[in-house]
Amino acid sequence: MSLKKLYYFVFYKLYKFFETSPIRYWSEWKASLMMDIIVGGIITAGGIAYTIITKKGFIVFESNTLTWAMIIFIPLCNYLIFNNTDRWRLIITDFDKWPKLKNRVGGIIVWSAIILIFTTNIFLFYLMSEIDWKQYK
Repeated sequence: MSLKKLYYFVFYKLYKFFETSPIRYWSEWKASLMMDIIVGGIITAGGIAYTIITKKGFIVFESNTLTWAMIIFIPLCNYLIFNNTDRWRLIITDFDKWPKLKNRVGGIIVWSAIILIFTTNIFLFYLMSEIDWKQYK
């Protein structure tokens, strides 16, 4: 599976999750927002891991301009990918055609990866808090 198709599949699983919730309005926007948070979580985990290993600040965390650029750039990309031309409808219909077993196994993998991303961030924040930063300044 290509990275693009994997990205679309994560969006699909999030969309389906929001469609089964009691409030089904704007599921595509909620799924897109969750994609923003997941990508931000991946970037944050990488930055924190870099900071822990090198004992230097990650460039995105050190610069407010870069931080704001990331905050604007990620949602803008997801908007252009999914919501701008209603491409999300094609993505949903494509993945709805998958066999149930393949879809279910893919869903387990996606939800496991999402949980792993967030638990990794929590663990990395904990590791970063254990470092005595005074000696590195």
